[in-house]
Amino acid sequence: MTSPLDNYLATVPADKTSLTDDERIENIVPLPPPEHLIRFFPIQGTAV
Repeated sequence: MTSPLDNYLATVPADKTSLTDDERIENIVPLPPPEHLIRFFPIQGTAV
């Protein structure tokens, strides 16, 4: 006879990764370098 805890532990994958994690990583868009962001969002009182 198995306990509810045994049933739960049997469904947890060993590597703890899933297809969702892989899809999310593939869809990452790299951010531009900071100098481009400063042009779009200037900080008052600083040189551009």
